[in-house]
Amino acid sequence: MKKEHHSPWPDSLKEFIGRCIQDAEENSQPELEDEVKLLISRQYEMGNIWNVDWSSMNLESLRKLTNAQNTIIEDKKRKVEKPVSGNQFSLLSEEDEVDKKEKRRRRFENGSRSQNNAKSEELKVNPENGAIIGRSTELEKRYLRLTSAPDPDTVRPLPVLKQTLELLKKKWKEEKNYAYICDQFKSLRQDLTVQRIQNEFSVLVYEIHARIALEKGDVGEYNQCQTQLFHLYSFGIPGNTKEFLAYRILYMLFTKNRSEMNSLLANLKEEDKTNAAVTHALEVRSAMATGDYYKFFHLYLVAPNMGGYLMDLFIERERVQAMIMMCKAYRPSLTMEFLANTLAFEEMEDCVNFFRSCNAVYDSKDPNRILMKESTDRFEKCMKKHAVVDIKGQI
Repeated sequence: MKKEHHSPWPDSLKEFIGRCIQDAEENSQPELEDEVKLLISRQYEMGNIWNVDWSSMNLESLRKLTNAQNTIIEDKKRKVEKPVSGNQFSLLSEEDEVDKKEKRRRRFENGSRSQNNAKSEELKVNPENGAIIGRSTELEKRYLRLTSAPDPDTVRPLPVLKQTLELLKKKWKEEKNYAYICDQFKSLRQDLTVQRIQNEFSVLVYEIHARIALEKGDVGEYNQCQTQLFHLYSFGIPGNTKEFLAYRILYMLFTKNRSEMNSLLANLKEEDKTNAAVTHALEVRSAMATGDYYKFFHLYLVAPNMGGYLMDLFIERERVQAMIMMCKAYRPSLTMEFLANTLAFEEMEDCVNFFRSCNAVYDSKDPNRILMKESTDRFEKCMKKHAVVDIKGQI
């Protein structure tokens, strides 16, 4: 009775093949593989695959067995050579498979090279600065931090960016969605940066974003725009330089950056000082330096452009400072109406909330009056909250 085998190839044969391959590689004998294939093919044809003691087979016995079988096989005429099949045994077709894989590899390399060449041909580079030129036509794109080289397919070229700016201006006017607008402007600025676009359009983008950030009190984003603007202005690119110079002075008053303020003042040109916005900012600085709170609050009410938004950042601090001075100068009390006018409150409710937040002491006989001497330490304690300036201001 013929013994049934679950596998078409004995394990000893597989081990023998492994030994032969290793020996062929170590001794650089590629012809040995041909001998092994020929031997196994003939044993398969004769039905002796399971009868040969492959575990004791070595290269020398292999050659002897091959020579002996050459005579036997020659006497057997076959019309059709029976092929060897089975995916468990790959040595017989190893050379063909290697050839096929090599051809596939070459085709893949050629294909990849062709695609890369095609991409290189499509990749446009600005001849003036060597930066990429984007290919994206999407007007809206979320801002994502770059973690690798920018992909031209996701970067918008200048003509598309100009359309994007018009769209964002329209959406801001209609929807006032700052989270969306800020994200889109940051994405727009990023596309400008990776393409090294530094022109009047770049200045316009940063100026608009800076104004929107000011309006929403986003100090961090405003400061980023302001920093880049003065970098662009330094190249002689035209823009609203005087307007943003005035903002810069007010911003330094907010951050109490005396060293930068001194440097800025030393480099001011005479033509800068004749500008109304710059003159106003310089007067604000002078009023703060001399403790002229009356003049300071008057200037707050007449701030040009968006200077009032910047002064909003430190108006409460200056009101507390003014109250400390008035507590020392006036006795015994002052009315809420007088204080509201002096401190430039437009609404009495805001004035009441301010004194409540500072725990000011009211006159028990007249709740409409603030006791100066009794409130001094309250305002001094409140002033400590403004000792550290939060310049991050991210929303």
